[in-house]
Formats: sequence, structure tokens, C-alpha cells
Amino acid sequence: MITELKKIAMKFRKAVEKAIQTEEIIDYNLVNFPKGCCSFVSDYLQRYLYEQGIESLYVSGEYGSGWEGESHAWLVAYEDIIVDITGDQYQDNEGELFYDIPVYVGEEDGFHKLFKYNAPPISYPEQEINDSRNGRLKEKKNKNYNIILKYIQN
Repeated sequence: MITELKKIAMKFRKAVEKAIQTEEIIDYNLVNFPKGCCSFVSDYLQRYLYEQGIESLYVSGEYGSGWEGESHAWLVAYEDIIVDITGDQYQDNEGELFYDIPVYVGEEDGFHKLFKYNAPPISYPEQEINDSRNGRLKEKKNKNYNIILKYIQN
């Protein structure tokens, strides 16, 4: 279960990197991948997992507060398995917020425990309903998602 999930997550991350490198995706939210992209990329990965028959929850948390605070988003599958493909955005940090694992799939580790959930976890169908309220955002997300899919190697 974890092995298969990790293979999918690694394949998806490679596809995101390729889509950005080729400049097919020129979304300003993704240009600094993986920095600042966790919510968008987690959305796309959650949809992909859902289409593969794997339910997951989108979670987001905060560390600290105000200008000094950090936020991060990732998925939780099979009730307690973290799937995070943007954690290495913290590789330039020092101390407990240092994290350099590009694809993490496993039980909650010390890094993810640092973040206090700032919203209830969201399932993919709920996310889809939320997106449909903003047609332009949904259209942009669909376009980016379809570009990423082109680069997934089976």
C-alpha cells in the first residue's frame, strides 16, 4: 500500500517538474516549484489519486503566526499516511523547519507534526464542489492538471 502510493507520488512529482521545465505550465503559482506550491500541487495530486481509486484528504496547517509563520499543505491517505510532494520547499530553512525530502509517503513525522491544522480536512469530491463555484479557477486548474497528466510515465 505505502510502496504503491510512493510510486504514484514520485511519478506525479516528476510529471509536475517536467510540465514546468518545458514551460507548458506558466502559472505564476507554480513557477517556483516546490516553493509556495503545496496547496495547488496537493489539489492536483488529490484529484489524480482519486482517479486511481485512492481516497485522500487535503490538509493544511500553520507553524507560528503572522509574518513569522509558515503554512503547508499535503494529503493524508488510508487514514494516517501522509503524502507530501512539496516538503523540500523547506530545504533552505534552519532548525526544526528544515526539511529536504521531495516526496514523503509515510506515517506522520516530526516535520508534519509541527503544523497545526488550520482548516478541516477536505475530500476530493468536496474540493471539486468548492472549485465549481469559481469557473475561471476551475478552468485554469483543469488546464494545468491535463498538462501534468501528459508527463506521467506509466
